Amino acid sequence: MRVIAGEAKGLRLAPVPDGTRPLSDRAREGLFSSLGPAVVGATVWDLYAGTGATGIEALSRGAGHAVFVDSGAQAVRTINANLDRARFTGRATVRKAEVATFLGRTDGTADVVFLDPPYDTPIQQIEHVLALL
Repeated sequence: MRVIAGEAKGLRLAPVPDGTRPLSDRAREGLFSSLGPAVVGATVWDLYAGTGATGIEALSRGAGHAVFVDSGAQAVRTINANLDRARFTGRATVRKAEVATFLGRTDGTADVVFLDPPYDTPIQQIEHVLALL
């Protein structure tokens, strides 16, 4: 996996934690082509962040700040390593938490929210998270 465009273009990201299904480079490229300049200066949330690739892509393309949320300790370590590699630690916040718990406790807001839950996440849990947004 690599950063597709922007200031960290071409940067290879740390390996995917076990059990993580990352959004492919091609899918991220399509996503950000659709969003265009909407991420520039935005606060973005990368929920179920995994490697942090989506939020890091947003930062690379000019997002002002990104919040990464994942419940896995290995995922959080990978996100931090990737932020350090990309030199984006000053523009990022990483939280080890269940997404619903984070959303229930945060008083922050986001301009853009990325949700890419694991395939086996029960639909009721996803519906609950969507209701919290």
